[in-house]
Amino acid sequence: MKEFITLTEAAQRLGISMFTLRRKIEKNKIQVYTDKVDERRKLVKLAEIEALQTATPTLTSEDIAAANKAFESAKNEPEYDIDEVFADFELVKAG
Repeated sequence: MKEFITLTEAAQRLGISMFTLRRKIEKNKIQVYTDKVDERRKLVKLAEIEALQTATPTLTSEDIAAANKAFESAKNEPEYDIDEVFADFELVKAG
C-alpha cells in the first residue's frame, strides 16, 4: 500500500480542485512532503487524505438546490453605485 500520493491524486480523491487543495495546504490543513526521488514533486500522506474524505460532508440535492436559489436571489439584488457610496461616505465624514 502506498504511504504517499501526489497532489493531483489527493484533489481527485477529495473531489476538489487543485486550487482548493493548495488553499488547504497554505492554511496548514494538509501537510506537504517533497518526493525523495524528484524534489520538484510534492506529495501528501494517503492516510491524511483518507481521514479528510470521511470528515468531508456530502452535499445533498436539497443543499445544492438551496444554494442555487440563494445565488439566484442574490444575483437579482440591486448593485451599489460606487459614486453614491463615496457620496454617503463624504457626508458622514464631513458631518
